Amino acid sequence: SSTKTDGIHIIHLRDVESFDSLILNPIPQLNQYRNLRLEEVIRASEMRSKLSLESMNLNDQDMEIVVKLGIVEKQCMILNLTDNAITSVGASILSQVFLDNQTFKSLILDRNRILDAGVEFIARGLANANLCFRTLYLDSVGMSDTSCEYLAEMIRRNHGIIYLWLNNNEISDRGVQVLFETIKSCDCGIVMITLSGNTLITDASVDIICSAMFENRAFHQIHICNCGLSTAGKERLQVAAQQTSFILYVISQQVIKQLLPKNSVNLSSISDKATSTLKKSFKLISWNIDAFDTRNPKIFNERINGVVNVIKQEKPDAIFFQEVIPTLLDILKTHLCDYDFYAGNLKNYFVTIFTRRDVFQIQNHSVLSYPWTTMNKNLLTVNGIYRNSIEIDLMTSHLESCDSAVKERIQQLKFCFQKMMNAPKNRIVLFDGDLNLHDHELQQAGNIPAGIYDLWVEMGKKEEYTYTWDMQTNTNLNSSFPRNGFLPRHRFDRLYFRPATTSKIDFKPISFKLQGREMIQPIQRFCSDHWAIQVEFQL
Repeated sequence: SSTKTDGIHIIHLRDVESFDSLILNPIPQLNQYRNLRLEEVIRASEMRSKLSLESMNLNDQDMEIVVKLGIVEKQCMILNLTDNAITSVGASILSQVFLDNQTFKSLILDRNRILDAGVEFIARGLANANLCFRTLYLDSVGMSDTSCEYLAEMIRRNHGIIYLWLNNNEISDRGVQVLFETIKSCDCGIVMITLSGNTLITDASVDIICSAMFENRAFHQIHICNCGLSTAGKERLQVAAQQTSFILYVISQQVIKQLLPKNSVNLSSISDKATSTLKKSFKLISWNIDAFDTRNPKIFNERINGVVNVIKQEKPDAIFFQEVIPTLLDILKTHLCDYDFYAGNLKNYFVTIFTRRDVFQIQNHSVLSYPWTTMNKNLLTVNGIYRNSIEIDLMTSHLESCDSAVKERIQQLKFCFQKMMNAPKNRIVLFDGDLNLHDHELQQAGNIPAGIYDLWVEMGKKEEYTYTWDMQTNTNLNSSFPRNGFLPRHRFDRLYFRPATTSKIDFKPISFKLQGREMIQPIQRFCSDHWAIQVEFQL
Protein backbone atom coordinates (compact mmCIF):
# COMPACT_ATOMS: atom_id res chain seq x y z
CA SER A 1 0.00 0.00 0.00
CA SER A 2 1.10 3.60 -0.38
CA THR A 3 0.02 7.21 -0.14
CA LYS A 4 0.60 9.99 -2.63
CA THR A 5 2.74 11.96 -0.21
CA ASP A 6 4.97 9.63 1.74
CA GLY A 7 6.44 7.75 -1.24
CA ILE A 8 6.46 4.56 0.81
CA HIS A 9 5.24 1.27 -0.74
CA ILE A 10 4.39 -1.66 1.49
CA ILE A 11 4.30 -5.11 -0.12
CA HIS A 12 2.59 -7.99 1.71
CA LEU A 13 4.01 -11.48 1.12
CA ARG A 14 2.63 -14.88 2.08
CA ASP A 15 3.57 -18.50 1.42
CA VAL A 16 1.60 -20.30 -1.30
CA GLU A 17 1.82 -23.75 -2.81
CA SER A 18 4.06 -24.12 -5.84
CA PHE A 19 2.46 -24.16 -9.30
CA ASP A 20 3.41 -27.81 -9.73
CA SER A 21 1.76 -28.63 -6.45
CA LEU A 22 -1.44 -26.92 -7.53
CA ILE A 23 -1.47 -28.89 -10.76
CA LEU A 24 -0.75 -32.22 -9.09
CA ASN A 25 -3.13 -31.61 -6.20
CA PRO A 26 -6.08 -29.67 -7.54
CA ILE A 27 -8.68 -28.41 -5.12
CA PRO A 28 -11.36 -31.09 -4.95
CA GLN A 29 -14.74 -30.17 -6.37
CA LEU A 30 -17.38 -30.60 -3.72
CA ASN A 31 -20.17 -30.92 -6.27
CA GLN A 32 -18.49 -32.82 -9.11
CA TYR A 33 -21.04 -33.57 -11.85
CA ARG A 34 -21.99 -37.23 -12.30
CA ASN A 35 -24.36 -39.12 -14.58
CA LEU A 36 -24.38 -42.65 -13.22
CA ARG A 37 -26.59 -44.07 -15.97
CA LEU A 38 -24.33 -42.68 -18.67
CA GLU A 39 -21.22 -43.94 -16.92
CA GLU A 40 -22.75 -47.40 -16.61
CA VAL A 41 -23.65 -47.55 -20.32
CA ILE A 42 -20.16 -46.51 -21.38
CA ARG A 43 -18.39 -48.92 -19.04
CA ALA A 44 -20.54 -51.78 -20.37
CA SER A 45 -19.55 -51.03 -23.98
CA GLU A 46 -16.88 -52.90 -25.94
CA MET A 47 -13.39 -51.48 -26.40
CA ARG A 48 -12.72 -49.90 -29.81
CA SER A 49 -16.29 -50.29 -31.01
CA LYS A 50 -19.45 -48.28 -31.57
CA LEU A 51 -20.75 -46.34 -28.56
CA SER A 52 -24.48 -45.68 -28.91
CA LEU A 53 -25.80 -42.90 -26.65
CA GLU A 54 -28.76 -41.70 -28.69
CA SER A 55 -31.91 -40.30 -27.06
CA MET A 56 -30.48 -40.25 -23.52
CA ASN A 57 -31.26 -36.56 -22.89
CA LEU A 58 -27.54 -35.86 -22.52
CA ASN A 59 -26.43 -32.27 -21.95
CA ASP A 60 -23.20 -30.33 -22.36
CA GLN A 61 -21.82 -31.41 -18.98
CA ASP A 62 -22.30 -35.04 -19.98
CA MET A 63 -19.86 -34.53 -22.85
CA GLU A 64 -16.97 -34.40 -20.37
CA ILE A 65 -17.95 -37.88 -19.21
CA VAL A 66 -18.32 -39.08 -22.80
CA VAL A 67 -14.87 -37.76 -23.68
CA LYS A 68 -13.14 -39.19 -20.61
CA LEU A 69 -14.79 -42.61 -20.45
CA GLY A 70 -15.96 -43.21 -24.01
CA ILE A 71 -13.36 -41.66 -26.28
CA VAL A 72 -10.22 -41.72 -24.13
CA GLU A 73 -10.68 -44.85 -22.00
CA LYS A 74 -12.87 -47.05 -24.21
CA GLN A 75 -11.29 -45.69 -27.42
CA CYS A 76 -14.64 -45.86 -29.18
CA MET A 77 -14.43 -45.78 -32.96
CA ILE A 78 -17.97 -44.55 -33.61
CA LEU A 79 -19.87 -42.24 -31.29
CA ASN A 80 -23.63 -41.89 -31.77
CA LEU A 81 -25.10 -38.92 -29.87
CA THR A 82 -28.28 -38.56 -31.92
CA ASP A 83 -31.25 -36.76 -30.41
CA ASN A 84 -29.83 -35.32 -27.21
CA ALA A 85 -29.64 -31.81 -25.71
CA ILE A 86 -26.11 -30.93 -26.77
CA THR A 87 -25.32 -27.32 -27.73
CA SER A 88 -22.23 -25.59 -29.07
CA VAL A 89 -20.72 -25.84 -25.57
CA GLY A 90 -20.85 -29.63 -25.72
CA ALA A 91 -19.50 -29.55 -29.27
CA SER A 92 -16.55 -27.53 -28.00
CA ILE A 93 -15.82 -30.15 -25.34
CA LEU A 94 -15.98 -32.96 -27.90
CA SER A 95 -13.72 -31.17 -30.36
CA GLN A 96 -10.85 -30.94 -27.87
CA VAL A 97 -10.30 -34.70 -27.95
CA PHE A 98 -9.78 -34.96 -31.71
CA LEU A 99 -6.12 -33.93 -31.63
CA ASP A 100 -4.03 -36.86 -32.89
CA ASN A 101 -6.75 -39.39 -31.99
CA GLN A 102 -6.04 -42.38 -34.24
CA THR A 103 -9.01 -44.46 -33.07
CA PHE A 104 -12.02 -42.19 -33.52
CA LYS A 105 -13.61 -42.67 -36.97
CA SER A 106 -17.20 -41.43 -36.91
CA LEU A 107 -19.27 -38.87 -34.99
CA ILE A 108 -23.08 -38.71 -35.16
CA LEU A 109 -24.57 -35.48 -33.81
CA ASP A 110 -27.93 -35.60 -35.59
CA ARG A 111 -30.77 -33.63 -33.97
CA ASN A 112 -28.63 -31.69 -31.51
CA ARG A 113 -28.97 -27.89 -31.82
CA ILE A 114 -25.28 -27.12 -31.92
CA LEU A 115 -25.87 -24.40 -34.58
CA ASP A 116 -23.09 -22.73 -36.55
CA ALA A 117 -20.97 -22.13 -33.45
CA GLY A 118 -20.96 -25.83 -32.63
CA VAL A 119 -20.18 -26.84 -36.21
CA GLU A 120 -17.23 -24.45 -36.14
CA PHE A 121 -15.79 -26.19 -33.06
CA ILE A 122 -16.23 -29.64 -34.62
CA ALA A 123 -14.83 -28.59 -38.01
CA ARG A 124 -11.77 -26.95 -36.49
CA GLY A 125 -11.13 -30.00 -34.34
CA LEU A 126 -11.30 -32.31 -37.35
CA ALA A 127 -9.24 -30.09 -39.67
CA ASN A 128 -6.17 -32.19 -38.97
CA ALA A 129 -4.57 -34.27 -41.70
CA ASN A 130 -3.11 -36.67 -39.11
CA LEU A 131 -6.52 -37.94 -38.00
CA CYS A 132 -8.07 -41.17 -39.27
CA PHE A 133 -11.58 -39.72 -38.99
CA ARG A 134 -13.97 -40.75 -41.79
CA THR A 135 -17.65 -39.83 -41.26
CA LEU A 136 -19.46 -36.81 -39.80
CA TYR A 137 -23.23 -36.73 -39.29
CA LEU A 138 -24.77 -33.28 -38.82
CA ASP A 139 -28.43 -33.80 -39.75
CA SER A 140 -30.86 -31.30 -38.18
CA VAL A 141 -28.32 -29.35 -36.14
CA GLY A 142 -29.53 -25.87 -37.15
CA MET A 143 -26.51 -25.05 -39.30
CA SER A 144 -26.54 -22.45 -42.09
CA ASP A 145 -24.27 -21.41 -44.96
CA THR A 146 -21.76 -20.12 -42.42
CA SER A 147 -21.11 -23.70 -41.31
CA CYS A 148 -20.43 -24.71 -44.90
CA GLU A 149 -17.40 -22.42 -44.86
CA TYR A 150 -16.06 -24.20 -41.77
CA LEU A 151 -16.75 -27.62 -43.29
CA ALA A 152 -15.12 -26.70 -46.60
CA GLU A 153 -11.95 -25.73 -44.77
CA MET A 154 -12.16 -28.96 -42.75
CA ILE A 155 -12.30 -31.24 -45.80
CA ARG A 156 -9.54 -29.25 -47.50
CA ARG A 157 -7.25 -29.89 -44.55
CA ASN A 158 -8.32 -33.45 -43.75
CA HIS A 159 -8.67 -35.62 -46.86
CA GLY A 160 -9.53 -38.64 -44.72
CA ILE A 161 -13.09 -37.40 -44.22
CA ILE A 162 -15.12 -39.07 -46.96
CA TYR A 163 -18.76 -39.06 -45.78
CA LEU A 164 -20.66 -35.90 -44.80
CA TRP A 165 -24.33 -35.93 -43.72
CA LEU A 166 -25.97 -32.47 -43.70
CA ASN A 167 -29.69 -33.21 -44.11
CA ASN A 168 -32.52 -30.99 -42.84
CA ASN A 169 -30.59 -27.83 -42.08
CA GLU A 170 -30.74 -24.23 -43.34
CA ILE A 171 -28.21 -24.52 -46.15
CA SER A 172 -28.90 -22.45 -49.25
CA ASP A 173 -27.29 -22.16 -52.68
CA ARG A 174 -24.46 -20.08 -51.19
CA GLY A 175 -23.48 -22.89 -48.85
CA VAL A 176 -23.65 -25.44 -51.66
CA GLN A 177 -21.39 -23.23 -53.77
CA VAL A 178 -18.78 -23.06 -51.01
CA LEU A 179 -18.78 -26.81 -50.36
CA PHE A 180 -18.84 -27.92 -53.97
CA GLU A 181 -16.09 -25.57 -55.08
CA THR A 182 -13.85 -27.56 -52.74
CA ILE A 183 -15.24 -30.91 -53.91
CA LYS A 184 -14.97 -29.88 -57.57
CA SER A 185 -11.33 -28.93 -57.15
CA CYS A 186 -10.53 -32.48 -55.96
CA ASP A 187 -8.84 -30.84 -52.99
CA CYS A 188 -10.55 -33.19 -50.53
CA GLY A 189 -11.43 -36.85 -50.02
CA ILE A 190 -15.23 -36.56 -49.99
CA VAL A 191 -17.00 -39.39 -51.82
CA MET A 192 -20.54 -38.79 -50.53
CA ILE A 193 -22.54 -35.84 -49.22
CA THR A 194 -26.21 -35.61 -48.21
CA LEU A 195 -28.20 -32.39 -48.40
CA SER A 196 -31.80 -33.62 -48.37
CA GLY A 197 -34.37 -31.45 -46.65
CA ASN A 198 -32.45 -28.20 -47.16
CA THR A 199 -35.36 -26.41 -48.79
CA LEU A 200 -33.34 -23.27 -49.58
CA ILE A 201 -31.31 -25.16 -52.21
CA THR A 202 -32.63 -24.31 -55.68
CA ASP A 203 -31.73 -24.79 -59.33
CA ALA A 204 -28.97 -22.22 -58.83
CA SER A 205 -26.91 -25.06 -57.31
CA VAL A 206 -27.29 -27.46 -60.23
CA ASP A 207 -24.32 -26.18 -62.26
CA ILE A 208 -21.75 -26.51 -59.47
CA ILE A 209 -23.05 -29.96 -58.47
CA CYS A 210 -22.84 -31.21 -62.07
CA SER A 211 -19.32 -29.79 -62.38
CA ALA A 212 -18.25 -31.69 -59.28
CA MET A 213 -19.71 -34.91 -60.71
CA PHE A 214 -17.66 -34.56 -63.89
CA GLU A 215 -14.42 -33.19 -62.49
CA ASN A 216 -13.95 -35.20 -59.29
CA ARG A 217 -14.26 -38.88 -60.13
CA ALA A 218 -13.69 -39.90 -56.51
CA PHE A 219 -16.84 -37.97 -55.55
CA HIS A 220 -19.48 -40.60 -56.08
CA GLN A 221 -22.80 -39.98 -54.36
CA ILE A 222 -25.18 -37.19 -53.33
CA HIS A 223 -28.57 -37.17 -51.58
CA ILE A 224 -30.56 -34.04 -52.43
CA CYS A 225 -34.23 -34.96 -51.93
CA ASN A 226 -36.91 -32.58 -50.63
CA CYS A 227 -35.01 -29.44 -51.58
CA GLY A 228 -36.14 -26.48 -53.68
CA LEU A 229 -35.17 -28.01 -57.02
CA SER A 230 -37.54 -27.81 -59.95
CA THR A 231 -38.35 -30.80 -62.14
CA ALA A 232 -35.99 -29.42 -64.78
CA GLY A 233 -33.21 -29.07 -62.21
CA LYS A 234 -33.66 -32.65 -61.05
CA GLU A 235 -33.59 -33.90 -64.63
CA ARG A 236 -30.32 -32.08 -65.30
CA LEU A 237 -28.77 -33.76 -62.27
CA GLN A 238 -30.09 -37.15 -63.36
CA VAL A 239 -28.58 -36.76 -66.83
CA ALA A 240 -25.20 -35.82 -65.36
CA ALA A 241 -25.39 -38.76 -62.95
CA GLN A 242 -26.07 -41.20 -65.79
CA GLN A 243 -23.14 -39.86 -67.78
CA THR A 244 -20.74 -40.27 -64.87
CA SER A 245 -22.10 -43.48 -63.22
CA PHE A 246 -22.92 -41.28 -60.23
CA ILE A 247 -25.26 -42.37 -57.43
CA LEU A 248 -27.94 -39.69 -57.13
CA TYR A 249 -30.89 -39.48 -54.76
CA VAL A 250 -33.14 -36.67 -55.93
CA ILE A 251 -36.63 -38.15 -55.40
CA SER A 252 -37.99 -38.40 -51.87
CA GLN A 253 -39.13 -41.64 -50.27
CA GLN A 254 -42.72 -40.30 -50.26
CA VAL A 255 -42.65 -39.84 -54.03
CA ILE A 256 -41.11 -43.28 -54.55
CA LYS A 257 -43.84 -44.79 -52.40
CA GLN A 258 -46.53 -43.12 -54.50
CA LEU A 259 -44.99 -44.51 -57.67
CA LEU A 260 -44.79 -48.09 -56.38
CA PRO A 261 -47.62 -50.62 -56.75
CA LYS A 262 -49.91 -50.93 -53.75
CA ASN A 263 -48.52 -54.31 -52.71
CA SER A 264 -44.86 -53.33 -53.00
CA VAL A 265 -42.35 -53.10 -50.18
CA ASN A 266 -43.06 -50.68 -47.34
CA LEU A 267 -40.58 -47.80 -47.46
CA SER A 268 -41.85 -45.91 -44.44
CA SER A 269 -39.01 -47.07 -42.24
CA ILE A 270 -36.25 -46.34 -44.74
CA SER A 271 -34.32 -43.17 -43.90
CA ASP A 272 -32.38 -40.96 -46.26
CA LYS A 273 -29.29 -42.82 -45.12
CA ALA A 274 -30.58 -45.89 -46.95
CA THR A 275 -28.27 -47.22 -49.61
CA SER A 276 -28.80 -47.42 -53.33
CA THR A 277 -30.89 -50.59 -53.38
CA LEU A 278 -33.45 -52.37 -51.23
CA LYS A 279 -31.35 -55.52 -51.32
CA LYS A 280 -31.61 -57.57 -48.14
CA SER A 281 -28.40 -59.54 -48.51
CA PHE A 282 -24.64 -59.19 -48.28
CA LYS A 283 -22.51 -60.66 -51.07
CA LEU A 284 -18.79 -61.44 -50.98
CA ILE A 285 -16.50 -62.75 -53.74
CA SER A 286 -12.99 -64.04 -53.05
CA TRP A 287 -10.70 -64.87 -55.97
CA ASN A 288 -7.09 -65.72 -56.73
CA ILE A 289 -6.87 -64.09 -60.15
CA ASP A 290 -3.46 -65.45 -61.18
CA ALA A 291 -1.85 -62.17 -62.16
CA PHE A 292 1.49 -63.91 -62.67
CA ASP A 293 0.39 -65.33 -66.00
CA THR A 294 1.34 -62.33 -68.15
CA ARG A 295 3.23 -64.23 -70.85
CA ASN A 296 0.67 -63.34 -73.50
CA PRO A 297 -0.62 -59.76 -73.05
CA LYS A 298 -3.75 -60.40 -75.11
CA ILE A 299 -4.71 -63.44 -73.05
CA PHE A 300 -3.91 -61.59 -69.82
CA ASN A 301 -6.14 -58.65 -70.78
CA GLU A 302 -8.99 -60.95 -71.81
CA ARG A 303 -8.74 -62.85 -68.53
CA ILE A 304 -8.83 -59.67 -66.46
CA ASN A 305 -11.74 -58.34 -68.50
CA GLY A 306 -13.49 -61.59 -67.65
CA VAL A 307 -12.84 -61.03 -63.94
CA VAL A 308 -14.20 -57.49 -64.15
CA ASN A 309 -17.28 -58.67 -66.03
CA VAL A 310 -18.07 -61.23 -63.32
CA ILE A 311 -17.71 -58.56 -60.63
CA LYS A 312 -19.91 -56.08 -62.48
CA GLN A 313 -22.55 -58.72 -63.10
CA GLU A 314 -22.66 -60.00 -59.52
CA LYS A 315 -22.19 -56.60 -57.81
CA PRO A 316 -20.67 -57.96 -54.60
CA ASP A 317 -20.48 -55.72 -51.54
CA ALA A 318 -16.90 -56.79 -50.88
CA ILE A 319 -14.20 -58.49 -52.95
CA PHE A 320 -11.06 -60.30 -51.81
CA PHE A 321 -8.40 -60.68 -54.51
CA GLN A 322 -5.21 -62.74 -54.21
CA GLU A 323 -2.18 -62.74 -56.52
CA VAL A 324 -2.53 -59.11 -57.56
CA ILE A 325 0.38 -57.22 -59.11
CA PRO A 326 0.74 -53.40 -59.29
CA THR A 327 -0.22 -53.09 -62.97
CA LEU A 328 -3.30 -55.23 -62.41
CA LEU A 329 -4.32 -53.16 -59.38
CA ASP A 330 -4.33 -50.07 -61.60
CA ILE A 331 -6.65 -51.85 -64.03
CA LEU A 332 -9.00 -53.00 -61.28
CA LYS A 333 -9.14 -49.51 -59.75
CA THR A 334 -10.12 -48.07 -63.12
CA HIS A 335 -12.89 -50.58 -63.80
CA LEU A 336 -14.22 -50.98 -60.26
CA CYS A 337 -14.69 -47.28 -59.56
CA ASP A 338 -17.64 -47.95 -57.23
CA TYR A 339 -15.24 -49.51 -54.73
CA ASP A 340 -12.58 -48.39 -52.28
CA PHE A 341 -9.53 -50.65 -52.18
CA TYR A 342 -6.92 -51.73 -49.64
CA ALA A 343 -3.73 -53.63 -50.43
CA GLY A 344 -1.50 -55.96 -48.42
CA ASN A 345 1.50 -54.26 -50.02
CA LEU A 346 2.44 -53.00 -53.46
CA LYS A 347 5.50 -55.15 -54.18
CA ASN A 348 5.70 -58.33 -56.22
CA TYR A 349 2.26 -59.91 -55.76
CA PHE A 350 -0.17 -59.24 -52.94
CA VAL A 351 -3.75 -59.42 -51.66
CA THR A 352 -6.39 -56.70 -51.84
CA ILE A 353 -9.84 -55.99 -50.44
CA PHE A 354 -12.38 -53.90 -52.35
CA THR A 355 -15.48 -52.53 -50.57
CA ARG A 356 -18.50 -50.87 -52.17
CA ARG A 357 -18.32 -47.19 -51.38
CA ASP A 358 -22.09 -46.69 -51.13
CA VAL A 359 -22.69 -49.37 -48.49
CA PHE A 360 -19.49 -49.47 -46.43
CA GLN A 361 -18.07 -47.01 -43.95
CA ILE A 362 -14.47 -48.02 -43.37
CA GLN A 363 -13.19 -47.57 -39.83
CA ASN A 364 -9.68 -48.94 -40.14
CA HIS A 365 -7.46 -51.34 -42.02
CA SER A 366 -4.24 -53.12 -41.15
CA VAL A 367 -1.55 -55.31 -42.66
CA LEU A 368 0.14 -57.85 -40.38
CA SER A 369 3.20 -59.65 -41.70
CA TYR A 370 3.60 -63.25 -40.58
CA PRO A 371 6.69 -63.90 -38.43
CA TRP A 372 7.09 -67.30 -40.09
CA THR A 373 6.94 -66.25 -43.74
CA THR A 374 9.62 -66.92 -46.32
CA MET A 375 7.44 -65.54 -49.14
CA ASN A 376 6.54 -62.09 -47.79
CA LYS A 377 3.00 -63.19 -46.83
CA ASN A 378 0.67 -61.16 -44.64
CA LEU A 379 -2.88 -60.80 -43.34
CA LEU A 380 -4.94 -57.88 -44.65
CA THR A 381 -7.87 -56.76 -42.48
CA VAL A 382 -10.46 -54.08 -43.20
CA ASN A 383 -12.80 -53.03 -40.38
CA GLY A 384 -16.05 -51.44 -41.49
CA ILE A 385 -19.72 -50.80 -40.92
CA TYR A 386 -22.11 -52.17 -43.51
CA ARG A 387 -25.29 -50.22 -44.25
CA ASN A 388 -24.80 -48.03 -41.18
CA SER A 389 -25.55 -50.83 -38.74
CA ILE A 390 -23.58 -54.07 -39.19
CA GLU A 391 -19.99 -54.07 -37.96
CA ILE A 392 -17.79 -56.41 -40.02
CA ASP A 393 -14.12 -57.35 -40.08
CA LEU A 394 -12.99 -58.48 -43.55
CA MET A 395 -9.80 -60.57 -43.63
CA THR A 396 -7.90 -62.08 -46.53
CA SER A 397 -4.54 -63.74 -47.03
CA HIS A 398 -2.53 -65.88 -49.42
CA LEU A 399 -0.78 -68.42 -47.23
CA GLU A 400 2.61 -69.97 -47.91
CA SER A 401 2.52 -72.38 -50.85
CA CYS A 402 4.14 -75.74 -51.71
CA ASP A 403 4.71 -78.85 -49.60
CA SER A 404 8.00 -77.50 -48.27
CA ALA A 405 6.15 -74.71 -46.44
CA VAL A 406 3.68 -76.85 -44.49
CA LYS A 407 5.02 -75.75 -41.10
CA GLU A 408 4.83 -72.04 -41.96
CA ARG A 409 1.38 -72.43 -43.53
CA ILE A 410 -0.04 -74.10 -40.43
CA GLN A 411 1.36 -71.37 -38.19
CA GLN A 412 -0.14 -68.71 -40.44
CA LEU A 413 -3.55 -70.39 -40.38
CA LYS A 414 -3.50 -70.59 -36.58
CA PHE A 415 -2.53 -66.92 -36.46
CA CYS A 416 -5.55 -66.01 -38.62
CA PHE A 417 -7.92 -68.11 -36.54
CA GLN A 418 -6.66 -66.39 -33.40
CA LYS A 419 -7.26 -62.98 -34.96
CA MET A 420 -10.82 -64.03 -35.75
CA MET A 421 -11.39 -65.19 -32.19
CA ASN A 422 -9.89 -62.02 -30.71
CA ALA A 423 -12.15 -59.67 -32.69
CA PRO A 424 -14.75 -57.82 -30.58
CA LYS A 425 -17.77 -60.02 -29.98
CA ASN A 426 -20.15 -57.47 -31.47
CA ARG A 427 -18.45 -57.76 -34.87
CA ILE A 428 -18.92 -60.25 -37.68
CA VAL A 429 -15.66 -61.68 -39.06
CA LEU A 430 -15.18 -63.07 -42.58
CA PHE A 431 -11.84 -64.63 -43.52
CA ASP A 432 -11.14 -66.00 -46.98
CA GLY A 433 -8.25 -66.41 -49.35
CA ASP A 434 -6.03 -68.82 -51.17
CA LEU A 435 -4.92 -70.76 -48.11
CA ASN A 436 -3.11 -73.53 -50.05
CA LEU A 437 -4.61 -75.81 -47.43
CA HIS A 438 -5.05 -79.58 -47.27
CA ASP A 439 -7.44 -81.20 -44.80
CA HIS A 440 -4.67 -83.01 -42.92
CA GLU A 441 -2.92 -79.67 -42.40
CA LEU A 442 -6.09 -78.26 -40.88
CA GLN A 443 -6.04 -81.18 -38.44
CA GLN A 444 -2.41 -80.44 -37.59
CA ALA A 445 -3.44 -76.85 -36.87
CA GLY A 446 -5.95 -78.12 -34.28
CA ASN A 447 -8.98 -77.95 -36.59
CA ILE A 448 -11.37 -75.01 -36.77
CA PRO A 449 -11.85 -73.28 -33.39
CA ALA A 450 -15.30 -73.40 -31.81
CA GLY A 451 -17.44 -70.50 -32.98
CA ILE A 452 -15.83 -70.32 -36.44
CA TYR A 453 -17.51 -72.00 -39.41
CA ASP A 454 -16.33 -73.25 -42.80
CA LEU A 455 -19.10 -71.98 -45.08
CA TRP A 456 -18.69 -74.70 -47.69
CA VAL A 457 -19.36 -77.22 -44.92
CA GLU A 458 -22.19 -75.19 -43.40
CA MET A 459 -23.92 -74.84 -46.77
CA GLY A 460 -24.09 -78.58 -47.36
CA LYS A 461 -20.65 -79.54 -48.75
CA LYS A 462 -21.99 -79.60 -52.30
CA GLU A 463 -19.71 -81.67 -54.50
CA GLU A 464 -19.84 -79.27 -57.45
CA TYR A 465 -18.42 -76.52 -55.21
CA THR A 466 -15.71 -78.58 -53.52
CA TYR A 467 -12.59 -77.85 -55.55
CA THR A 468 -11.52 -74.27 -56.12
CA TRP A 469 -8.28 -75.26 -57.89
CA ASP A 470 -9.39 -78.04 -60.23
CA MET A 471 -7.10 -79.04 -63.08
CA GLN A 472 -9.62 -81.67 -64.17
CA THR A 473 -12.08 -78.98 -65.26
CA ASN A 474 -9.89 -75.86 -65.48
CA THR A 475 -7.53 -76.12 -68.45
CA ASN A 476 -5.51 -72.93 -67.92
CA LEU A 477 -2.46 -74.86 -66.69
CA ASN A 478 -2.75 -77.91 -68.94
CA SER A 479 0.73 -77.36 -70.32
CA SER A 480 2.14 -77.78 -66.80
CA PHE A 481 0.98 -81.38 -66.53
CA PRO A 482 1.97 -84.39 -68.66
CA ARG A 483 -0.56 -85.64 -71.18
CA ASN A 484 -2.71 -88.47 -69.86
CA GLY A 485 -1.16 -87.86 -66.45
CA PHE A 486 -2.80 -87.22 -63.10
CA LEU A 487 -4.61 -83.88 -62.91
CA PRO A 488 -4.79 -82.59 -59.32
CA ARG A 489 -7.63 -80.71 -57.70
CA HIS A 490 -7.79 -79.18 -54.24
CA ARG A 491 -9.94 -77.03 -51.99
CA PHE A 492 -7.18 -74.46 -51.58
CA ASP A 493 -9.57 -71.52 -51.18
CA ARG A 494 -11.75 -71.51 -48.05
CA LEU A 495 -14.08 -69.05 -46.39
CA TYR A 496 -14.44 -68.94 -42.61
CA PHE A 497 -17.20 -67.10 -40.78
CA ARG A 498 -17.40 -65.99 -37.16
CA PRO A 499 -20.80 -64.49 -36.33
CA ALA A 500 -21.27 -61.70 -33.82
CA THR A 501 -22.15 -63.10 -30.42
CA THR A 502 -23.21 -60.08 -28.37
CA SER A 503 -25.70 -58.44 -30.70
CA LYS A 504 -28.90 -59.61 -32.33
CA ILE A 505 -27.73 -59.24 -35.92
CA ASP A 506 -29.51 -61.32 -38.54
CA PHE A 507 -26.58 -62.26 -40.79
CA LYS A 508 -27.28 -65.78 -41.99
CA PRO A 509 -25.42 -67.53 -44.83
CA ILE A 510 -27.86 -68.51 -47.57
CA SER A 511 -25.69 -69.27 -50.59
CA PHE A 512 -22.26 -70.71 -51.42
CA LYS A 513 -21.16 -71.15 -55.02
CA LEU A 514 -18.18 -70.90 -57.35
CA GLN A 515 -17.80 -68.24 -60.03
CA GLY A 516 -15.58 -67.80 -63.08
CA ARG A 517 -16.26 -71.25 -64.51
CA GLU A 518 -17.30 -70.05 -67.96
CA MET A 519 -14.55 -70.28 -70.57
CA ILE A 520 -13.66 -67.10 -72.45
CA GLN A 521 -14.19 -68.41 -75.97
CA PRO A 522 -11.88 -66.11 -78.01
CA ILE A 523 -8.84 -67.23 -76.00
CA GLN A 524 -10.06 -70.65 -74.81
CA ARG A 525 -9.10 -69.80 -71.25
CA PHE A 526 -10.84 -69.27 -67.94
CA CYS A 527 -10.47 -66.04 -65.99
CA SER A 528 -8.02 -67.72 -63.62
CA ASP A 529 -6.70 -71.14 -62.68
CA HIS A 530 -8.76 -70.73 -59.48
CA TRP A 531 -12.53 -70.55 -59.29
CA ALA A 532 -13.89 -67.67 -57.25
CA ILE A 533 -15.84 -68.29 -54.05
CA GLN A 534 -19.10 -66.35 -53.84
CA VAL A 535 -21.17 -66.31 -50.66
CA GLU A 536 -24.34 -64.48 -49.77
CA PHE A 537 -25.80 -63.68 -46.37
CA GLN A 538 -29.39 -62.82 -45.55
CA LEU A 539 -29.82 -59.63 -43.55
